Amino acid sequence: MSSRNGSRRNANSRGESVPDLYNLYALELEPVKDEHAKWYVGITINADRRMAEHYRGGAPVKWVSRNKAVDHTVIGEWPESTAREYEDELTGLLMHEFGYRSVRGGRYTKLNVGATPPQDPTDPTPELVEALAETDHDELAEIGSTLVSNSGENSEQLSQENLPRIVHRQSVKDMREKIHELTVYSETNDAEVNARRDLEDRFDDDLYKLDAREAIYLAGMQNLDDAEDILREWGMDF
Repeated sequence: MSSRNGSRRNANSRGESVPDLYNLYALELEPVKDEHAKWYVGITINADRRMAEHYRGGAPVKWVSRNKAVDHTVIGEWPESTAREYEDELTGLLMHEFGYRSVRGGRYTKLNVGATPPQDPTDPTPELVEALAETDHDELAEIGSTLVSNSGENSEQLSQENLPRIVHRQSVKDMREKIHELTVYSETNDAEVNARRDLEDRFDDDLYKLDAREAIYLAGMQNLDDAEDILREWGMDF
C-alpha cells in the first residue's frame, strides 16, 4: 500500500495503515578517487539490498561508487520522516568529527558540498546519540558514548553562539553583510590566489574563498605598517 507522499505503508493487526520503518546506516569507505573519503550516511527500507548495491559499487551515489565500501553499520530504524532528519543530523555529526571532506549523506550527498551542515555537536538528538552508542562499530559507538556523556554535563556545554563561526554558521554567507565589491590590480588577484593556496596547505583542508579573503583583509588591518609600505610603493608620497 502507498501513502499519498509516496512512502509504502503496511497494515497492523487491526487493518490500520502504519508507515514502514527505514534503516539509518553508516557505510565505511576506503578512499579510491576521493582521498579523504571515509563515511556515507543513508537510509533505506531494505538494508540487505542496499548494502549489496553499495558493495558492488553500482549504487547511484557517486560518493560511494567512486570509492570502496568496506563495512557498514545500521544505527536504527524509524518512520521515514524521522529517519531523514537523523540522516542529516548524523551526517553533520560525522562531518564535525572527521571533517566535511570525509563524509557525505542525506542533503549533503553531492561531491561538492556547499556548506558544512549546521549541526551543533554539543546538542544532538538524544534518541539518535543513544542508538549510535549502542552500535557494534567501535568507532561510532565511542562517538555516541562520548556525546551521551557530554549531554549530561550541561555546565560544560557550549551554546551555538559560543561555537567558532565556521562551525556555527549555516552557510558561508551566513552573518556576513555584502559591503565591499573589490576592484583590484591583476597582481593583487594573483597574490590572493597564491595566499589562499598557502592557507589551505597550512590547514591541509579546503577553504571557502570568502573565509580566506576576509581573514586576509583582517590581517591587513591588524598590520597597518605593511599597508603603509604598499601605499608608499604605489606612490602615495609622490
